Amino acid sequence: MQSRSRLLPRRKWVLQASRDWRWFLSVGLLVGSLAGVEQVSYDTTPERSRELSSLPSVVGPWSGTDYPIEERVQEVLGASDLLSRVYVDKEAGEAISLFVAYYDSQRRGGAIHSPKNCLPGAGWSIMEAETVPITLPGHPGEARVNRVIIQKGMAKQVVVYWYQSQGRVVASEYTAKMCLLWDAATKNRTDGAIVRVTIPSVEGREEAALERVQEFLKQTYPGLRELIPS
Repeated sequence: MQSRSRLLPRRKWVLQASRDWRWFLSVGLLVGSLAGVEQVSYDTTPERSRELSSLPSVVGPWSGTDYPIEERVQEVLGASDLLSRVYVDKEAGEAISLFVAYYDSQRRGGAIHSPKNCLPGAGWSIMEAETVPITLPGHPGEARVNRVIIQKGMAKQVVVYWYQSQGRVVASEYTAKMCLLWDAATKNRTDGAIVRVTIPSVEGREEAALERVQEFLKQTYPGLRELIPS
């Protein structure tokens, strides 16, 4: 008879394999469902009276300037509407970048890109990534968003981003995909957006940078929320 000590490693392996199998099955079902969604050729596209560029460029102490996005980048993103703007608080000597990509349909061609893929492609190293609670005006309770610390050479930045669709604020890319499937099946809608806020930081000041982002969003999110269909 095998000893208990010899059985334990095998039992641990079986449990791990079981967990891995469930994970691969879930991913397989998700991929298959997304493929099914793409086969449907139409969407109920929500009406939008204003584009993202109509977001106020002056909010509180912040004054914003739009920066054009390269045509090749626009083609890769495949978004219906884009906003790339840098807000400056001259008195505090701080700058915050706001990037929003909105998709009126994600069935064919256009789909939201994860910053965790895009940032390394732009030469940034991801030093830390976590989800954190944040207060967004008009959003019930605390929202969960992603906070990523990135670095390129001596430059360090704090990036806060989330996926937004039909009133939801979601940190998890997986959850966002599941919401996409649900909305496609129940409402025939696949519209959504990604919102990304970036602020320069230095070692040991990451929490202060996040607080500054929170203050910025208190000024800008109400207007942004009106531009993304709920």
